[in-house]
Amino acid sequence: MSVGKESLELVDTQKKDGDPRKFKYIHGLFKRHPHILPLWRDFGLMVRATDEGKKGRQHMVTEHMIAVAAGSRSLGLMFQEKNLLTEIDVGQIEEAGLVHDTSKIVEVLLVQAASEKDPDIEKIEALVHGDDIIADSRLLTKHTSYYLTLISDPSRSSGLRAVSAFDYAGVINDLRLKAKGVDEQVRAIAGAEAFHACPEIERLLLNYDAYDPADKEMALKMFILHYVDNIVTNPNRIEPAITVDEQGNGLNAVDRRALQNENNPNYTWNQGWRENPFHNGETAMDIQRRVSHSLEIFFAGLLRIEDPLMMPAIIDNGIQKIIQNS
Repeated sequence: MSVGKESLELVDTQKKDGDPRKFKYIHGLFKRHPHILPLWRDFGLMVRATDEGKKGRQHMVTEHMIAVAAGSRSLGLMFQEKNLLTEIDVGQIEEAGLVHDTSKIVEVLLVQAASEKDPDIEKIEALVHGDDIIADSRLLTKHTSYYLTLISDPSRSSGLRAVSAFDYAGVINDLRLKAKGVDEQVRAIAGAEAFHACPEIERLLLNYDAYDPADKEMALKMFILHYVDNIVTNPNRIEPAITVDEQGNGLNAVDRRALQNENNPNYTWNQGWRENPFHNGETAMDIQRRVSHSLEIFFAGLLRIEDPLMMPAIIDNGIQKIIQNS
């Protein structure tokens, strides 16, 4: 499979250029998933910016989720062509892309609070029991009790507490989505995002050949969401280029995303992951990078792609075709 030069010239996925076909694609996306915009509003993601000099929405996580949804659909359609996924499966992965980060605001605030020298537990409790956190109160209270113990433990480093806060935010997001009636399988696929899902993704990948068809299908959907989320770089795009580092190693969007996060001082969970003795000295970005490249090899094998590092470029090319055909 090759990336067509003509397609690259027809649609530029790396810029906001006002291409009307992009607006048509977005319209079709929300037509396929009409409940998403109301859900985003309820979760506070459509608030307009009030800061001086800032335009548009206050929170840009919606753009990230659209990019993940687009990439997930692109890759999902490739596996549909191979009869490994159905149209319904592709729709589920796309929807998972649109909801996997809907509690990003909560996640950021929780991680910030947990990273403080003396975490303000009352502040954290007020945050997770706020009016916009609509979820099963019994389950929310149960999980809150567990995670607050980890977050408030003075013997644990700020990095380890941040990892617990990240996990906690994922639980909250799942409970909120459940309360909104989001399909159980879609929630499971959405939960396969980020570094904390890496051990499970790696386990599924290791045992994939032994699974029955239904379990293989579900694992593949989780692989797609996990991988695509890991190749969307700031500012919310999938860069197709392959570059070379000083040692001559090829780098793609997986590596650039990991390096962006590795160098972000606010991501205290990155080093915190390494402090867990079960993680073999890897940072959160180390394992995310390694597992993503393993997924590239897996995808390339199924799709008969010669160079696994080309996966981001092939996915980006698929997005262009989807936009052109919208």
